[in-house]
Formats: sequence, C-alpha cells, structure tokens
Amino acid sequence: MPNLRTMDNLTEYWIEVNRLENQADQIHRKLLAHLFNGKYDAIEVLKLKQIVDVLDG
Repeated sequence: MPNLRTMDNLTEYWIEVNRLENQADQIHRKLLAHLFNGKYDAIEVLKLKQIVDVLDG
C-alpha cells in the first residue's frame, strides 16, 4: 500500500476493490435468494433479512 502516499499508480488497487465488491454483491444476491426460497417462515425471513441488511450496510 505504499502507493497510497502519493496516490499514483492505483489502477491495480481499484480493479481489485471493484472485483471484491462485485463478488460481495453476488454473494449478497445468492443469500437473499436462499432466504426467500420458501424454506423459512415469514417472521424468520424478516429477522434474517434485517441481519443481512446490517451486514451489507
């Protein structure tokens, strides 16, 4: 992370941050799909979704 001192040559960092964000978004979508797949009762879905939303925040 020495490049952060001068803010030069950060392209590879931005690419990695973008890759990780895309990966996190995909995991979040899969988690929500699993949560709403019908295996959980409504109150359980509400509770778990609240936790998911806090973790995503």
